[in-house]
Amino acid sequence: MFCPKCGAENEDEAVFCAKCGAPLDDSTESRGNYYERRVTSALSGTSSSAIPGLVIGAIVIFIGITLSLGRDIGQIIGSWGSNFGDFMGNWGSNFGEFMGSWGENMGQFFADWGTSVGIRFGAMIAIIIGLAIIASTLSAQNRR
Repeated sequence: MFCPKCGAENEDEAVFCAKCGAPLDDSTESRGNYYERRVTSALSGTSSSAIPGLVIGAIVIFIGITLSLGRDIGQIIGSWGSNFGDFMGNWGSNFGEFMGSWGENMGQFFADWGTSVGIRFGAMIAIIIGLAIIASTLSAQNRR
């Protein structure tokens, strides 16, 4: 008996193909139960909706690694980095005003603790968040 899917020769009593695993019985009952899922790479089934999550995760990881190496992001990616830094600084001060004394106390804590330690800690958190974004995006794709 030959496999209708791959053409391999099988024993007459065989129910499934020895080469590809396809059912050899032509009845509709066996065809309905046959399901195959092939994954050739981690991103092979990635839909276009997952791309923004992967890009955001990669950017967050890049920022975290850059901060952990002690580099100025503005030197690496030009004026965009400076503008992004200004934006985040303005957002941070507005957020501090919004949160009231909590924001001031946290700012004072990190100032006392040391800027380099705060940057390294923030870089580590940025890397972890970036990895979490990428992992959750890929796991959501695998559930589809």
